[in-house]
Amino acid sequence: MPRSHNPRRRPEPSRSLSARLQQWFDGLPPFWQPVGLGAGLILVLMAARGGMFLWPLALVWALFSSEPARNVELVVGIPLAAVAAGAVSGLAYTLVGRRAARLPLVGPLIAGILTVPPYMVFLVALLRMDAHQRILELTLRNSERFTFLVSTVLFGSLVGYAFLRPASARDVDRAPAA
Repeated sequence: MPRSHNPRRRPEPSRSLSARLQQWFDGLPPFWQPVGLGAGLILVLMAARGGMFLWPLALVWALFSSEPARNVELVVGIPLAAVAAGAVSGLAYTLVGRRAARLPLVGPLIAGILTVPPYMVFLVALLRMDAHQRILELTLRNSERFTFLVSTVLFGSLVGYAFLRPASARDVDRAPAA
């Protein structure tokens, strides 16, 4: 026997997390939108790599390790520092990158190069960490300064080209060949 129409209404499906985040970002004042986007992007990247799911396990490991204070500092500090670096990169875009992106031809590349350094400082600090150094105590050696400069220019140019060009320029790249 075929099912009859169910008079009870099905509840509306809850909006997706991305839709709720998009609404939250859109509700921010324009000055703060890149800051929230920078921090949110880092959270999404960590979640995509499994970091958000492994974090509680890492915290349990840190609490029961031989140096719990140091390891808890690392387990909590590294993700928070990454999110803060993403937020500061967004702030750098708001303060200088947005204006630089308006320059003809090379503006988006310069904007990317000016936006990326706060996050690159975090990455260099993360690479230098060992059991006896804290993130804020790190200083860059000459070879690390060169690596920081080259990687910032390359990664910043990539970010500028991929994300900071006007929508019309990005659409030209995607247009099918005639």
